[in-house]
Amino acid sequence: MMLAADGGGGGGGSYFSGRLSTTPLIGVGISGFGVGSGPRYGEVEATLSGMWEAHMIKTAVAAYFNSYVLGSGATSLGRKSGVGTGNVARLEEKISHPFTRESIALRYIWNASFYRDGSAYKEHLIYVFKDGKVMLMPVINNKRNSSVTFERYFQENNDGTFSLNGRQILKLVHTHLDFLPIGTINVSDNDKRFMIKHPSIIFQTIGTGGIIYQVWPDGRYESVGRVK
Repeated sequence: MMLAADGGGGGGGSYFSGRLSTTPLIGVGISGFGVGSGPRYGEVEATLSGMWEAHMIKTAVAAYFNSYVLGSGATSLGRKSGVGTGNVARLEEKISHPFTRESIALRYIWNASFYRDGSAYKEHLIYVFKDGKVMLMPVINNKRNSSVTFERYFQENNDGTFSLNGRQILKLVHTHLDFLPIGTINVSDNDKRFMIKHPSIIFQTIGTGGIIYQVWPDGRYESVGRVK
Protein backbone atom coordinates (compact mmCIF):
# COMPACT_ATOMS: atom_id res chain seq x y z
CA MET A 1 0.00 0.00 0.00
CA MET A 2 0.97 3.52 -0.34
CA LEU A 3 0.80 6.70 1.55
CA ALA A 4 0.11 9.94 -0.21
CA ALA A 5 -0.13 13.45 1.03
CA ASP A 6 -3.41 14.90 -0.17
CA GLY A 7 -5.27 12.91 -2.72
CA GLY A 8 -3.70 11.28 -5.77
CA GLY A 9 -3.01 7.67 -6.47
CA GLY A 10 -0.24 5.41 -5.38
CA GLY A 11 1.01 1.94 -4.99
CA GLY A 12 3.48 0.25 -2.79
CA GLY A 13 3.10 0.11 0.95
CA SER A 14 0.83 2.28 2.99
CA TYR A 15 -1.26 5.38 3.29
CA PHE A 16 -3.44 7.95 1.62
CA SER A 17 -2.79 9.28 -1.88
CA GLY A 18 -1.71 12.59 -3.41
CA ARG A 19 -3.77 15.75 -4.09
CA LEU A 20 -7.41 16.37 -3.37
CA SER A 21 -9.65 17.15 -6.30
CA THR A 22 -12.48 19.66 -6.43
CA THR A 23 -14.95 16.91 -5.58
CA PRO A 24 -16.88 17.58 -2.35
CA LEU A 25 -15.03 15.67 0.35
CA ILE A 26 -16.13 16.76 3.78
CA GLY A 27 -19.72 17.32 4.81
CA VAL A 28 -21.24 18.53 8.03
CA GLY A 29 -23.09 15.51 9.32
CA ILE A 30 -22.84 11.80 9.91
CA SER A 31 -24.24 9.56 7.21
CA GLY A 32 -27.79 8.84 8.24
CA PHE A 33 -28.18 12.19 10.00
CA GLY A 34 -29.14 14.14 6.89
CA VAL A 35 -25.81 14.80 5.25
CA GLY A 36 -25.83 17.39 2.49
CA SER A 37 -23.69 17.43 -0.61
CA GLY A 38 -20.76 18.94 1.31
CA PRO A 39 -18.59 21.96 0.51
CA ARG A 40 -16.26 22.33 -2.42
CA TYR A 41 -12.54 21.76 -1.94
CA GLY A 42 -11.79 25.35 -1.02
CA GLU A 43 -14.19 25.09 1.90
CA VAL A 44 -12.77 21.91 3.35
CA GLU A 45 -10.46 23.64 5.83
CA ALA A 46 -13.30 25.73 7.24
CA THR A 47 -15.45 22.63 7.51
CA LEU A 48 -12.71 20.78 9.36
CA SER A 49 -12.74 23.57 11.92
CA GLY A 50 -16.36 22.88 12.79
CA MET A 51 -16.65 19.18 12.14
CA TRP A 52 -16.45 18.06 15.75
CA GLU A 53 -19.27 20.33 16.80
CA ALA A 54 -21.33 19.22 13.80
CA HIS A 55 -20.58 15.53 14.26
CA MET A 56 -20.18 14.76 17.92
CA ILE A 57 -23.64 13.77 19.03
CA LYS A 58 -22.00 11.32 21.35
CA THR A 59 -24.87 9.13 22.45
CA ALA A 60 -26.26 8.77 18.95
CA VAL A 61 -22.83 8.07 17.47
CA ALA A 62 -21.98 5.47 20.11
CA ALA A 63 -25.30 3.73 19.61
CA TYR A 64 -24.89 3.67 15.85
CA PHE A 65 -21.36 2.32 15.87
CA ASN A 66 -21.91 -0.19 18.65
CA SER A 67 -24.87 -1.71 16.85
CA TYR A 68 -23.25 -1.41 13.39
CA VAL A 69 -26.21 0.61 12.21
CA LEU A 70 -23.92 3.21 10.79
CA GLY A 71 -26.22 5.45 8.81
CA SER A 72 -29.35 5.11 6.73
CA GLY A 73 -28.76 4.76 3.02
CA ALA A 74 -25.28 3.33 3.54
CA THR A 75 -24.30 0.41 1.36
CA SER A 76 -23.73 -3.06 2.73
CA LEU A 77 -20.19 -4.25 3.26
CA GLY A 78 -18.28 -6.68 5.38
CA ARG A 79 -16.29 -9.86 5.25
CA LYS A 80 -17.65 -13.38 5.22
CA SER A 81 -14.89 -14.43 7.58
CA GLY A 82 -12.33 -12.85 9.86
CA VAL A 83 -13.04 -9.84 12.03
CA GLY A 84 -16.72 -9.02 12.31
CA THR A 85 -19.74 -11.04 11.36
CA GLY A 86 -22.64 -10.43 9.03
CA ASN A 87 -23.40 -7.09 7.43
CA VAL A 88 -21.80 -3.81 8.33
CA ALA A 89 -23.15 -0.56 6.91
CA ARG A 90 -20.61 1.40 4.88
CA LEU A 91 -20.27 5.02 5.98
CA GLU A 92 -20.60 7.86 3.47
CA GLU A 93 -17.17 8.11 1.85
CA LYS A 94 -17.15 11.82 0.93
CA ILE A 95 -17.05 13.02 4.52
CA SER A 96 -15.14 12.41 7.73
CA HIS A 97 -16.63 10.43 10.62
CA PRO A 98 -15.85 10.59 14.35
CA PHE A 99 -15.65 7.46 16.49
CA THR A 100 -16.05 7.37 20.24
CA ARG A 101 -13.61 4.49 20.74
CA GLU A 102 -10.46 3.49 18.88
CA SER A 103 -11.38 -0.21 19.05
CA ILE A 104 -14.65 0.43 17.20
CA ALA A 105 -12.87 2.53 14.58
CA LEU A 106 -10.27 -0.18 14.01
CA ARG A 107 -12.94 -2.82 13.54
CA TYR A 108 -14.83 -0.62 11.13
CA ILE A 109 -11.88 0.34 8.91
CA TRP A 110 -10.69 -3.27 8.68
CA ASN A 111 -14.12 -4.56 7.65
CA ALA A 112 -14.78 -1.60 5.38
CA SER A 113 -11.56 -2.19 3.45
CA PHE A 114 -12.98 -5.35 1.86
CA TYR A 115 -15.93 -6.46 -0.21
CA ARG A 116 -18.20 -9.10 1.28
CA ASP A 117 -16.42 -11.82 -0.68
CA GLY A 118 -13.16 -10.89 1.06
CA SER A 119 -11.54 -9.21 -1.93
CA ALA A 120 -9.77 -5.86 -1.47
CA TYR A 121 -11.86 -2.68 -1.76
CA LYS A 122 -10.06 0.46 -0.53
CA GLU A 123 -7.60 1.43 2.14
CA HIS A 124 -9.09 3.28 5.11
CA LEU A 125 -7.27 5.66 7.44
CA ILE A 126 -7.96 7.12 10.87
CA TYR A 127 -6.26 9.66 13.08
CA VAL A 128 -6.25 9.13 16.84
CA PHE A 129 -5.88 12.35 18.78
CA LYS A 130 -4.20 12.96 22.12
CA ASP A 131 -7.55 13.83 23.69
CA GLY A 132 -8.89 10.36 22.81
CA LYS A 133 -11.05 11.35 19.87
CA VAL A 134 -10.78 9.36 16.63
CA MET A 135 -11.56 10.52 13.10
CA LEU A 136 -12.04 8.42 9.97
CA MET A 137 -10.88 10.56 7.07
CA PRO A 138 -12.78 10.70 3.75
CA VAL A 139 -12.34 7.53 1.72
CA ILE A 140 -13.69 8.77 -1.62
CA ASN A 141 -10.26 9.20 -3.30
CA ASN A 142 -8.59 6.19 -1.69
CA LYS A 143 -7.66 3.14 -3.71
CA ARG A 144 -6.86 -0.50 -3.12
CA ASN A 145 -3.22 0.39 -2.46
CA SER A 146 -3.32 4.03 -1.39
CA SER A 147 -5.11 6.41 0.95
CA VAL A 148 -5.14 10.20 1.33
CA THR A 149 -3.43 11.65 4.42
CA PHE A 150 -4.75 15.24 4.30
CA GLU A 151 -1.46 16.32 5.83
CA ARG A 152 -1.70 19.68 4.08
CA TYR A 153 -4.18 20.53 6.87
CA PHE A 154 -1.71 19.72 9.66
CA GLN A 155 -0.51 22.48 11.94
CA GLU A 156 3.01 22.05 13.31
CA ASN A 157 3.24 22.92 17.00
CA ASN A 158 6.18 24.54 18.76
CA ASP A 159 7.10 21.26 20.46
CA GLY A 160 7.41 19.40 17.16
CA THR A 161 4.02 17.69 17.36
CA PHE A 162 1.29 18.09 14.75
CA SER A 163 -2.37 18.98 15.06
CA LEU A 164 -5.42 18.69 12.85
CA ASN A 165 -8.31 21.03 13.54
CA GLY A 166 -6.56 22.12 16.74
CA ARG A 167 -6.25 18.60 18.14
CA GLN A 168 -2.84 17.05 18.59
CA ILE A 169 -2.38 13.93 16.47
CA LEU A 170 -1.16 10.96 18.47
CA LYS A 171 -1.40 8.21 15.90
CA LEU A 172 -2.19 7.36 12.31
CA VAL A 173 -3.63 3.92 11.51
CA HIS A 174 -4.43 2.66 8.03
CA THR A 175 -5.18 -0.67 6.37
CA HIS A 176 -3.00 -2.74 4.04
CA LEU A 177 -4.75 -4.97 1.53
CA ASP A 178 -1.91 -6.85 -0.12
CA PHE A 179 -2.72 -10.29 1.39
CA LEU A 180 0.83 -11.00 2.51
CA PRO A 181 1.48 -13.83 4.99
CA ILE A 182 0.57 -13.00 8.58
CA GLY A 183 3.52 -11.31 10.23
CA THR A 184 4.58 -9.53 7.03
CA ILE A 185 3.76 -6.08 5.66
CA ASN A 186 5.14 -3.81 2.96
CA VAL A 187 6.55 -0.46 4.04
CA SER A 188 6.60 1.90 1.07
CA ASP A 189 8.83 4.88 0.41
CA ASN A 190 5.81 7.10 0.94
CA ASP A 191 5.22 5.52 4.35
CA LYS A 192 8.82 6.26 5.28
CA ARG A 193 8.52 9.81 3.96
CA PHE A 194 5.50 10.46 6.17
CA MET A 195 7.22 9.05 9.25
CA ILE A 196 10.40 11.06 8.65
CA LYS A 197 8.40 14.25 8.11
CA HIS A 198 6.15 13.67 11.14
CA PRO A 199 8.29 11.85 13.73
CA SER A 200 5.95 12.62 16.63
CA ILE A 201 3.03 10.70 15.06
CA ILE A 202 2.85 6.99 15.84
CA PHE A 203 2.51 5.13 12.54
CA GLN A 204 0.51 1.90 12.46
CA THR A 205 -0.96 -0.34 9.82
CA ILE A 206 -3.40 -3.25 9.86
CA GLY A 207 -2.33 -6.22 7.77
CA THR A 208 -3.49 -9.73 6.96
CA GLY A 209 -5.51 -11.32 9.73
CA GLY A 210 -6.29 -7.97 11.32
CA ILE A 211 -2.82 -7.80 12.87
CA ILE A 212 -1.85 -4.26 13.92
CA TYR A 213 1.77 -3.28 13.34
CA GLN A 214 3.75 -0.32 14.56
CA VAL A 215 6.16 0.87 11.86
CA TRP A 216 9.38 2.90 12.00
CA PRO A 217 11.04 5.12 9.35
CA ASP A 218 13.83 2.61 8.71
CA GLY A 219 11.25 0.03 7.63
CA ARG A 220 11.19 -1.99 10.85
CA TYR A 221 7.82 -3.08 12.19
CA GLU A 222 6.40 -5.23 14.95
CA SER A 223 3.00 -6.56 15.92
CA VAL A 224 1.32 -4.57 18.69
CA GLY A 225 -2.14 -6.13 18.68
CA ARG A 226 -5.04 -7.41 16.64
CA VAL A 227 -8.39 -6.00 15.58
CA LYS A 228 -11.10 -7.49 17.78
